[in-house]
Amino acid sequence: MILDYKISTKAWVYLIPLVQSSINHTAVPSLCNKAPTELLTGLPCPPPLSEFYDASQKELIKVPMTTEAIATHYIA
Repeated sequence: MILDYKISTKAWVYLIPLVQSSINHTAVPSLCNKAPTELLTGLPCPPPLSEFYDASQKELIKVPMTTEAIATHYIA
């Protein structure tokens, strides 16, 4: 991800909470295919890692979620 989005390796401080959030929002088979956050809050979870904050650009960057969007992102 760092290479794809040209993120500095010094931005790990911003990426650690992102990874933790992604883990907490990912469905787990041992939890009946529910995400930990979904079970704790009772609310539906957004897709894990749908966006992240790029500190150098000071903006949220959306991560492509469909096969077509991913293909377009990597071709461009």
